[in-house]
Amino acid sequence: MSKNIKERAERNAKIRRTVAQIEKTVNKLERMKDEYLQKATDAKARGDSASYALAKSGLNVTLSQIKRANEMLLNIEITTELQKMGEVNSDFLTGMSVIAKRIGKINKQSDFVKLQKEIEKALSGMEEAQAGLDVFLQNTDAQFAAISQSEGSLSDKQIDELVDGKVSERELLMDAQIDGLLGGKVKADIGENSRAEARVSVGGNDDNGKAEASAKSVAKPFPEPLGRFVFDKKSSPEISYSDVLGGGEECGASVMLADVIEKREELGVFLGRTGDGEVVHVPFSEAPAILVGGVIGSGKSVFIHQLICSTVLTHSAETVRLVLIDLKNEELSRYNGIPHLAANAVTDASGVMPTLKALQAEIDRRYELTAEFGGNIKDYNAQRADKLPYIVVVIDELKDVIEAVGGAFEREFGRVSRQAAAVGVYFVAATRVVDKSTLTPLISAAFPARAAFRTDTKDASKLLGAVGADEITGAGELLFVNGGKSVKCVAPYVTEKEINKVVAAFAEDRI
Repeated sequence: MSKNIKERAERNAKIRRTVAQIEKTVNKLERMKDEYLQKATDAKARGDSASYALAKSGLNVTLSQIKRANEMLLNIEITTELQKMGEVNSDFLTGMSVIAKRIGKINKQSDFVKLQKEIEKALSGMEEAQAGLDVFLQNTDAQFAAISQSEGSLSDKQIDELVDGKVSERELLMDAQIDGLLGGKVKADIGENSRAEARVSVGGNDDNGKAEASAKSVAKPFPEPLGRFVFDKKSSPEISYSDVLGGGEECGASVMLADVIEKREELGVFLGRTGDGEVVHVPFSEAPAILVGGVIGSGKSVFIHQLICSTVLTHSAETVRLVLIDLKNEELSRYNGIPHLAANAVTDASGVMPTLKALQAEIDRRYELTAEFGGNIKDYNAQRADKLPYIVVVIDELKDVIEAVGGAFEREFGRVSRQAAAVGVYFVAATRVVDKSTLTPLISAAFPARAAFRTDTKDASKLLGAVGADEITGAGELLFVNGGKSVKCVAPYVTEKEINKVVAAFAEDRI
């Protein structure tokens, strides 16, 4: 068994390295694609047919390489899941075989002998299947190397239509087929969103920070008031809890934020207080991506607010940066201007993909900085004076984002989230709708930890991974599930008045 465990660990490590290498290559190809698209657009505008043809050729090859790399990532993901299932079944059958042998020694009945033979036969078949999956994974390196040699597979007409904005990159590469496999929802109007996504990073900035690309080369300007992401540490005032919290007892909540908040060395989430009065704080190192689910009025939005307020009150902008996404533009834009924000809240769908790309670029930068420390932010910060701040990405309504952006968001988010935790990038997303169109395989895999408020059905609670959430009756009550462990508590309540005081206290003009 020890040999098998060692082989599995080595295989899993190789898979992680291969996936990271492919994802890094995809990011590089995406940048090349944008450059070729810009060159083709410029060449066509000035009537330079030779430069246009050259740029089209490069764009064709790059798009084909991106498609092959993404298909490979999908194959690896599916194969890895199959392998994990096989390993579980193999362990079970091995255990059953041992038990059958022992029973057979005690009781010589033919039924037990027959059972043992059947188990051994099944185990042999499982080992053969595992060997086949191993061969697939071993061939991945050769397949990956072949990507760089792949030829362009798109016609001149298709490339012309892409440059002219008549067809989206997503439509061109038929990503809808992959979306179908992953359970994603294909939107009829995705073309316009994809054109904005493909073109949004084409233009540069002049000295005044204004986009200098023409309307012909950029379908949409970079969404305002998003601005430029700044992930470096920043100074911020230290605010006393008593100055901004308290005085909201009349709201009737049994647990207020002022009751649970306290300085914690490790960045994390104050889940609330258990029935025994214990304050529950979960470090992000143990739950790097948390999905918050529940019906309207169950406490999700208040949970997000108390998370943001407690984070900025217990950690300075030197140690944590926030990225907020709220397409309803009802909740999170009120925090615009506080020093902890890496940029203003993203409130437009066209800003979602640029946000993920900015996060991916920062993650890549952090891996380079922390390479000698094993790509680990904790070890890096422990030994370096120029410490990296942690980044917390908060999405107020995940369903809105998925519906507005489509499968492109799921794939990009899946890539970003897989690499994020090691270098200090964490995610918290809330959703009022808990169904298979929201919790697709990619999204579910990206959020191993769940904070479940009341759900409307048993199926929703099961899908959320928190059985019994449909039976929650208390206001603000939640069931937190992570790694097979669960805890029930009452989330802390923060009033509108307290939120406004926190924002006012951190206003930029006070720094």
